[in-house]
Amino acid sequence: MKRLKRILAAALSVLTLSACSITVNAEVIDPSEDENIAKYDMLIDPNYPAEITVSDYEVGSKFYYKNDKKILLEFADNVDVSDFNLKYDFEKADHTMIWREFTGNPDNFYACNCVDLSISELINYAAELREMDGIITAEPVIISYQATCGLFNSSEKTGLTISVGGGKSLDELKADKELCAYVDSIGGVITTCSDMLDSTKEAVCITGIADREHFREIITKINSFESVNNNAFYSFYTLASLSYKVRFLENNQKGDINDDGKITAADASRAFSAYKKNYTSGGTGLSELELYNADFNGDGKVTAEDASGIFSCYKSIYKS
Repeated sequence: MKRLKRILAAALSVLTLSACSITVNAEVIDPSEDENIAKYDMLIDPNYPAEITVSDYEVGSKFYYKNDKKILLEFADNVDVSDFNLKYDFEKADHTMIWREFTGNPDNFYACNCVDLSISELINYAAELREMDGIITAEPVIISYQATCGLFNSSEKTGLTISVGGGKSLDELKADKELCAYVDSIGGVITTCSDMLDSTKEAVCITGIADREHFREIITKINSFESVNNNAFYSFYTLASLSYKVRFLENNQKGDINDDGKITAADASRAFSAYKKNYTSGGTGLSELELYNADFNGDGKVTAEDASGIFSCYKSIYKS
């Protein structure tokens, strides 16, 4: 680890987005083709944290739309990746993958994209790799990509507009009495509007929703109706984004939910809020890493016991 010193050197460029594509170090990702941006851009996972801003003319949403989980390996000189019977495929790391200054040979650095592993599995596998002869270090990392977007048709004057795809017809939605009652309760109207992807066509939509701040809860509710069947979505235009957020898990601290490097009363409060939210309405509102750190006792779920444990840890640190 002494060879890896500095976090996020010039190798990390700023992530920029437009309405058509996302550019990451000259790699172009098309939102219409990338599974991750499509999921969070159009459907909005209610368990995924998002920062919402509401102005007179629009609703903005800042959210992480993609997480990469990697293990960065440094081999000793004269050692090759083919010498090991590894569980996952490791490829030579290019300059964008080497986030810290090192004194070794850059040809000795390899990385795997282990998105299917849980955080516990990622950390444990990295520890297993570090025990192997010929491997100098194995460092687990999470890279989060954050997008800043705005909702189309979301002004104070017009309210929110939700599109309904999946070939759903206007008559089909209007025949659903429960859906109609809910739409009426939020001030909306089931109607047709211009298709966002083809302005020459009409699409089914729900317009005039006054409560713009709670759009995530509203779309989740609308998607729950049988006539909609998870085909409702908001249309976003993409403005810009923050840079990458890279978390090195080597010294990850259980209980530090907000990732500020210390355990505080705010972390305990966040854990208890996540427990209450999951108990009353389902979903914790935490990202995967936040959920991992909130599960203080490691039993696979967030409970009041975890919140109490985090608070006790905070008190013991504060007193010392």
